[in-house]
Amino acid sequence: MTIAIKWGSTDTPDEPSGFIYLDCVTSYARQHRGSVTRHPVDRGASITDHFTPENPVYEISGIITGVDLSDIPSKIRDLDNQGVLNQKTQPQPVSFNQTNTGLLQFLPDSIGQFFDVGTPQPIIDIEARTDLSFEILVADLLEGLMSGEKWSTKNQRLESNVQLVEIYEFDGVNIRDITDSLVITNFSIHEDDSTGDALFLDLTLEKVKFVTLEKAQVPNDVIAATKKKKGKQDSTSKKVDSGEADAPKAEIEDESVLSKGATNFSKGIGTLLGGD
Repeated sequence: MTIAIKWGSTDTPDEPSGFIYLDCVTSYARQHRGSVTRHPVDRGASITDHFTPENPVYEISGIITGVDLSDIPSKIRDLDNQGVLNQKTQPQPVSFNQTNTGLLQFLPDSIGQFFDVGTPQPIIDIEARTDLSFEILVADLLEGLMSGEKWSTKNQRLESNVQLVEIYEFDGVNIRDITDSLVITNFSIHEDDSTGDALFLDLTLEKVKFVTLEKAQVPNDVIAATKKKKGKQDSTSKKVDSGEADAPKAEIEDESVLSKGATNFSKGIGTLLGGD
């Protein structure tokens, strides 16, 4: 199995797009997990009433080389019939030219050794493969996918942008499976004395779900019911207000009763003391 990473689409040329093939996949892991609520009860037991699934996580470790040792990268295609960006020329196998001409080339070696038929010359692919731009290209592209920003030519400024990617799984040159709606959450490159000119990388991707805000027209029956309910609340508030307005009057009446009682009490005391 081989893996390729794709983002964007040819249907939206204004958006970034690309298709990168991993020449070698050393590790591929998929994690599906979730969490449950825990409520302790008597005697140390625990009960659960909710389960929350978490986003699936995909971890890939692979190698991208500057030389394609097979013709697979030149043959694989995505669903848009686009080839990979990091395709390189495959080396030609070593061969020998034929110096024999005429009937001499058909003589067996047991006889041809007595004739001066020349020495075959090896043909070796000596094309220099010192172009390491693939490493810079792939690293810059993957780092750009994690930036979360894009340049808006319309507004002439950087704007927030979450770039979704897809994992293509190939069986030879045939697509075996596609996992979409992924976001790269981790990208790391390893270099030491054993990596040479190849690009050793680790990728962590997370399958996400996005929620967007939408505007909708409120149904007329809901509007009518809201207005009717508001009218009832207004009438109730008026009654409350009128009750609060009558409260001071009641307090005044209470105060007059108390003052009258105090006057009668003072007259009674005066009579007991022998006064008028």
